[in-house]
Amino acid sequence: MGVHHDNFDLWRSKHYRWNAVAMGPKRDIVGEGKAAATRRGLRFGVSEHLGASYSWWYPNHLYDQFWPKLGVAYDGADPRYVDLYHTNRDEPFINTPASWYTTNPTYHALWFDRIRDLIDSYQPDLLYSDGGLPFGEVGRSLLAHFFNSSMARTGKLDAVYNCKDTGSGAFSTDWAVQDVERGVLKGINPHAWQTDTSNGDWFFNRTDTYKTTDEVVAMLADVVSKNGNLLLNVVMHGDGSLPAESDRLLTVWRRGWPPMARRSTVRARGRSMARVRPPPPPARLRKERVIRRRTSASRRRARRCTRSRSARLGGRP
Repeated sequence: MGVHHDNFDLWRSKHYRWNAVAMGPKRDIVGEGKAAATRRGLRFGVSEHLGASYSWWYPNHLYDQFWPKLGVAYDGADPRYVDLYHTNRDEPFINTPASWYTTNPTYHALWFDRIRDLIDSYQPDLLYSDGGLPFGEVGRSLLAHFFNSSMARTGKLDAVYNCKDTGSGAFSTDWAVQDVERGVLKGINPHAWQTDTSNGDWFFNRTDTYKTTDEVVAMLADVVSKNGNLLLNVVMHGDGSLPAESDRLLTVWRRGWPPMARRSTVRARGRSMARVRPPPPPARLRKERVIRRRTSASRRRARRCTRSRSARLGGRP
């Protein structure tokens, strides 16, 4: 997580005072995650939900609707917090793709500066936007910077961009890996894709029902069999400790999944999952890819991201 809809940066932001190093935990959450991934030889990814924050935060400028606080203004009306709660007075999110992102060019520029700072400071292997690619040309410029930075650093395109194909913002398999939140595709996709879900709510919720280990493994097998990857959120308490359900899931996961209890090594379990990958696409699609490779150089580079690099990040082996 880099920044969620709450408009609070979890890194040492150069452009924004509301960040986790300056206040709150006073820790560089993104930096610590990057260091931990590097120590373990893992790829490192960050998500940004900042693009949709402007519209999501619209209600904070209103007031309480119910007794006994009827008429009491929300925090967004306090001038001390104006930069945290945005200046949105006329663009509410109304559950339509068109209202997911703002048309405000000042906010587009702020989004660009903050997410570019995130990319430049931590050099993630994967960047995820909660929605389509935001803000037209501004978003395309940010994505070009992300890809070009990877090429300048490694000598090849070694980065992946994930976003949604929901009508909010832009999407193309030429330069993005599709994300499906809390769901799966109906059939095999010739392109690598991802689903993101949680073993419970996205945060600790006393009344929520948790997925069992068997349910998580069944979902993983279904997603992988359709050429997808599973990004799993594991619920924690605010202090980082685990609820009993999350602790049980991770304990069983470390010891070996019940359906594979006789597999004594991680390699054996990995081979088992790899076998559920779909076969290569039919010759018609392979031929189509060859033809499409003859398009512009920029689109060829984008395809290397969504196909070649995604394989090493968990796509087709």
